[in-house]
Amino acid sequence: MYTVELYVKIRRAVMVDGRSEREVARYFGIHRQTVKKMCQYAVPLGYIVARASRCLLSLALSQPPRYNWGTPLTGPPSVPTSL
Repeated sequence: MYTVELYVKIRRAVMVDGRSEREVARYFGIHRQTVKKMCQYAVPLGYIVARASRCLLSLALSQPPRYNWGTPLTGPPSVPTSL
């Protein structure tokens, strides 16, 4: 994955400075198609998780629920005294 700074530098070199995508790719040492894709999108594309795997789902369902012990500043939650 490329940094946002590199993304901005490449887009500026192509769109503002008027350099060719091939020249920018050679200068930064990345593929021409990567430069082309960077110029197509205004922000870098992130990872998209299509669906959770069955292993993770079964692991999440098999673990018992965790208790809320509160934050260090507030302490544990109050427990009702009457039954």
